[in-house]
Amino acid sequence: MITVFVDMDGTLIKGSTSSLEIHSFIKKNGPFRLGFSIITYQLFSRLKLKTWLSNQEFDQIEYEFNQEVVEILKKLQGKGIILTLATASPTSSTKRVLNQSPVVFRELISSDEDINLKGTKKLEAIKSSLSGNELFDFFYIGDSYVDLKIMKHSKSSLFVGGKIPFLLGKYVYRIPKLQNLKTFNLEMWA
Repeated sequence: MITVFVDMDGTLIKGSTSSLEIHSFIKKNGPFRLGFSIITYQLFSRLKLKTWLSNQEFDQIEYEFNQEVVEILKKLQGKGIILTLATASPTSSTKRVLNQSPVVFRELISSDEDINLKGTKKLEAIKSSLSGNELFDFFYIGDSYVDLKIMKHSKSSLFVGGKIPFLLGKYVYRIPKLQNLKTFNLEMWA
């Protein structure tokens, strides 16, 4: 069975959950409260800050989903392909997005207060979620430079967004199947 792992920030949704949460926190509490909280709770690393933010109460955040990605995922899901959301965002933030998601994911891989699942750490989590022969038989959809580390280990990958000419650089020959979402053919990929 093929599993498709999907990145969240910039791929499933447009933008970043952390940025949206910071904006919502400041809107509700003001910028000085955020600064005070950073100092008081020693939120000096990105992981600590985004984990702390994910546990705050916000007014409803409306996430903008990438409709091209959503349509692809719905078609794949209709073919019985397993969808797993794999993100560096904390679980609390991810669940907020999933509550609004038009796509249902069978599994969730996300960061916690100890491990930021970005790049190679996300790849390790993906590999540990697979068993046996599936190890090299997964697909990945992502949007950033750090996703290239995962893409080169996948059976096939989709790169979402317009950053592809800038990012390809040294990875062109290592990931020959890398494609821009706007020019990809679903039947060939799935």
